Amino acid sequence: MALLALAFACMAAAGQRARDSHASALRLIWTFGCAVFILHVAAAFQFAHHWSHRAAYDATARQTRELLGTEIGAGLYVSYFFLAMWIADVIAWWAWPTWRERQRFARVALYVFMAFIAFNASVVFAPAPSRWVALGVAVALSIVVGICLVRSRCNYRNSVLSEKIS
Repeated sequence: MALLALAFACMAAAGQRARDSHASALRLIWTFGCAVFILHVAAAFQFAHHWSHRAAYDATARQTRELLGTEIGAGLYVSYFFLAMWIADVIAWWAWPTWRERQRFARVALYVFMAFIAFNASVVFAPAPSRWVALGVAVALSIVVGICLVRSRCNYRNSVLSEKIS
């Protein structure tokens, strides 16, 4: 659920500016996705790791060894960073609703980072059946986001040109 909210919010944000009429709905979806991800992390720690950082670290290291042949648990810290960045972004958007317009580079960097982590979690480290579904969704979302980016850039250029002509 958190991944769907993340994907939808990133896709929608790629096609419109924060001052558009859908910004408040987009902010709610983004916040909902973050809340669901917090619940996901809490559930993982409750039911899989029994609130032990060491157990989570060891499980991450085992998964990495099974996939890459090298036992590295540092990916857990990347997950912590992912969670912290999402929470910080939600707080910033609620505290300063127009900050996204001024911080385009930061927003794009955050989306790229989050998409990379979400891809790894849902495709690379996922079990085989869901991996293929997630890969199909990732490809479809990439195409849609690409189209949205091209359209928004074209719309921006057309609006700038029409302002210069007027």
